[in-house]
Amino acid sequence: MLEDLLESMDLPIGSSRTGQTIARLVFGAIGTFLALAGLWIGATRGFGESGFAFRIAGIVVFAALGCFCLLTVALQRCGRWPGFALVGSFVGLFVVRLVFGG
Repeated sequence: MLEDLLESMDLPIGSSRTGQTIARLVFGAIGTFLALAGLWIGATRGFGESGFAFRIAGIVVFAALGCFCLLTVALQRCGRWPGFALVGSFVGLFVVRLVFGG
């Protein structure tokens, strides 16, 4: 899938192994920094008029997203826990929304 994306962009790095590694590091870094920004906003300002439980659930979602982007995408680790943590955090976010309102 990454090869097709790189070939369609007609970049000089092409579909080489080095090009795939560079693209993986760039997209992983972008995702990690966006997750850190969301984590920072959630920890300092909150998410609008949300309650404490929804705020904590949102922080957990962004922390799991950061782990997923850094470990799975950028560093190409094959552990399953970042993906499970991301899915579990989304489930927890929806449960908190249903139970506490939000």
